[in-house]
Amino acid sequence: MLEETRVRRLKKMPDKEFVEVMKREWGFTELAEGSIPTWLQGIPPEKLARVMASGTQMPGVPYSTDTVPSGQLIGGIDVYRNAPDDPVDYNKDWYAVIKYPGSDGMLLI
Repeated sequence: MLEETRVRRLKKMPDKEFVEVMKREWGFTELAEGSIPTWLQGIPPEKLARVMASGTQMPGVPYSTDTVPSGQLIGGIDVYRNAPDDPVDYNKDWYAVIKYPGSDGMLLI
């Protein structure tokens, strides 16, 4: 049996790119043109269907993975991509938004 191995690559995002989402205190919001974080702007427009996000300014839930030893989950971003060659209309990826100790204004994705 083949196992799919996904390499998790950390991305960084200035907290100023997420501050409006955090102000909504977990209210789900769509990120439209002009408010899409820089690290997502490389997705071709014909592939990118929608970007949704939610988050909080309050201390988050403790979070750790192999690539993030400790931090706080303060939000999430759902990225919907058009999938014309798949049996579904859209593919969705979820990205955790992590506040990392000592990151000085940067969030980890």
